[in-house]
Amino acid sequence: MFAISEQLTRATKAAIDAQLVSANAFAQAAFDSGATAIGLNLEAFKTSLAAATVAANQILAVKHPQELIGIGTNQSQQALERVQAYGRQAASVVQDSRAKFSQVAEQEAAASKQKLIELADVVKQAPAAATTPLNSFFKSAFDQAQSGYDQFARKGQQAAAEVKQAGEAFAAAPAGFAADGAR
Repeated sequence: MFAISEQLTRATKAAIDAQLVSANAFAQAAFDSGATAIGLNLEAFKTSLAAATVAANQILAVKHPQELIGIGTNQSQQALERVQAYGRQAASVVQDSRAKFSQVAEQEAAASKQKLIELADVVKQAPAAATTPLNSFFKSAFDQAQSGYDQFARKGQQAAAEVKQAGEAFAAAPAGFAADGAR
């Protein structure tokens, strides 16, 4: 019985180590996605600041009041184009993040499944009367983990589809708005 206890302890330690690796992988994916989003926002800020500087210089160079209308129209159109580009880039960041999380989840689900199989192999070596409760516990735990992964994958796909639809609608709306304003 001592050998089985020792084997279970080693298998459990390996499972805990695998969970720590999994948490680290998810944290790294979240960090990478956050850094990409921050980079996108900083670039959008720089672009907006540069556009505001150009607009201010154009306004200061106006010699006739009529030129203000042309500058306003031109700056509005450029702002709409920047917003559309930002929306497309943000949707791309979201899709990339979702892909990273999905990949990490798939890898970690496979690794967890392998660790549970190894643990089940250790348990199989024990006498049947001692392992029946453990077998049902591990089967239940694995089924719940698989269910959680499936739900995570479904929600991720659903969220990605909603973000894509919103991005497409957002990208299309300002162009339509600009066309309506030109009439």
